[in-house]
Order: sequence, then C-alpha cells, then structure tokens
Amino acid sequence: MPKTIGLVTSPKGAAVQDIIKTIKRRYPIVRVIVYPLSFKAMRPQRKLLQQ
Repeated sequence: MPKTIGLVTSPKGAAVQDIIKTIKRRYPIVRVIVYPLSFKAMRPQRKLLQQ
C-alpha cells in the first residue's frame, strides 16, 4: 500500500474534496498531498502535447 498519494488538480471544488474523503476513509494512514494546478495555465502545454 502507498504511504503517500499525490493529486495534481485544482484544489477548489467538490471533486477533489470527494477524492480526499474517499482516500481517507479507505486508507486512513495514507498521506494525501494536493499539488495545485490551474487548468487555464495548462493551455499552452496542451497545445504542445497535441502537436
């Protein structure tokens, strides 16, 4: 079992809170780290990946 889980997502919103709640319920000893990401900031990277 993992000791730490990293989430790369927007820290705002119900979805990430639901994910964290589910992880903590199923694996209470795991550490959850949220790496904040702005999807607006990803637009240039998406274009690059699509090429």
